[in-house]
Amino acid sequence: MSMPVLASAMQTETWQMDKQQLIDGEWNFTGDLQIAHTRNSLQVTTGPEGGSLRRPIKNKFSFSVISVSYSSTFGSDTKIIWKNENLTDKNFYLAPATYFPVAKRQEKIKFSLDRYKVWNGRPTLIGFRFPPNTKITINEIELVGWNLPERIVEMAKSFWTMDDFRSYSINFIWGPRLTYNPIARQEIFQAQPPPADSANKLFYILFLITALTFIILVRLGRIYKKSAISYLLIFVAAGWIFYDFRMGVEFFNYLKTDYNSYYSKELGERTFRDRLFFYDFAEDISKITKEKEEFIFLAKNNWPYLGIMRYYAYPVRPVDSFDGNANKVDTWIVYRRPDIQIIKNQLVTEDGTVLSPEGSLIHEYEKGTFIFQSDL
Repeated sequence: MSMPVLASAMQTETWQMDKQQLIDGEWNFTGDLQIAHTRNSLQVTTGPEGGSLRRPIKNKFSFSVISVSYSSTFGSDTKIIWKNENLTDKNFYLAPATYFPVAKRQEKIKFSLDRYKVWNGRPTLIGFRFPPNTKITINEIELVGWNLPERIVEMAKSFWTMDDFRSYSINFIWGPRLTYNPIARQEIFQAQPPPADSANKLFYILFLITALTFIILVRLGRIYKKSAISYLLIFVAAGWIFYDFRMGVEFFNYLKTDYNSYYSKELGERTFRDRLFFYDFAEDISKITKEKEEFIFLAKNNWPYLGIMRYYAYPVRPVDSFDGNANKVDTWIVYRRPDIQIIKNQLVTEDGTVLSPEGSLIHEYEKGTFIFQSDL
């Protein structure tokens, strides 16, 4: 059942994924896909070819965020698809930056579609493209939109949203970016380049409007040319100072963040920028493995973690799990890999791949970060 709701000025429409919607033809599916119903939910299973689930839509309001309540044993590279009025029947737009992580219990994930230039807020059809061998249960879908005043407020908030100090900050910074809903604002700097408009565009537009206004006033004889030029230069200088103040605040924000998250914290509680607690973690691992010759190190990305781990662990060598190391090295160091679990005393990825021989958990720092000892 579709239930439009008006809360303040934010508008939402919620779709409960019940059996009646399929009976009424609101949802239809194509491809190598099977549908089953559990209580108030829709379980989607795809075969080797994958498939799509979609429905026509006639919204009375423009929306920019889609929220999905779901559960899934394995992560799914499911994509949101939609169609605008200008597209032919067989063509769809596809949102590439969507991913449904593991959710053994029902969780809610939100996607901002404002980041895509082809998104107009009023699609004629919307749905999901499921990759091969997907199994996901969808409980509820919610469409959320904001009116113009709220979008302007969000734009102002995003202007003052700061990036963290990162590796590229030594050479350049992205500067202020503009988004138009709170979900997009939270995700501004999580992707590179940021999926948001540069605030420079706004300043250029304001400058052109101001310049054209003074030109018209001079032509109409309402103001002297020299006065117009002076006022325009004052406007540019004021904008420059304001923009410079904003960038200065960002630099001081780096210092404040470092102090609050690292320098003022005790060992074991501190985190450092995008490295989080890895430096303390690497130092701890170097003490634990100092009697070893080598250990297997698994992180989502080798850079920069492998180099840092080599520095702390020297002369002990961190190696990867390939080239037969899994059957030669008994100590496994896993860092921030929630997709790796211990199942039947073995390390197993979320797609079912077995990484290690049987062994046991030695110590767990957090979910996905632990020490594992295999029985070699």
